[in-house]
Amino acid sequence: MTTVPFDTLKFVETLKKTGVPEPQAKVFSTAVRESHEAVDLTTKRDITDLRHEIQESTSNLNLGFFRWLVEFAGA
Repeated sequence: MTTVPFDTLKFVETLKKTGVPEPQAKVFSTAVRESHEAVDLTTKRDITDLRHEIQESTSNLNLGFFRWLVEFAGA
């Protein structure tokens, strides 16, 4: 899974520009960073990779079944 990049310094600077005192801005930044770390996100890439793994596994299973069927029919 993937984590969302979070620029804490930029976040603090943005808050300070709008009048938020630096100590509060730092606390907000820490809270947001920690909340991002607690989230386990699934990306489109993760889903695509999983789809390919499933397709490959299914193909291997089908091939194994076909080989077994040919051997069974020949016996």
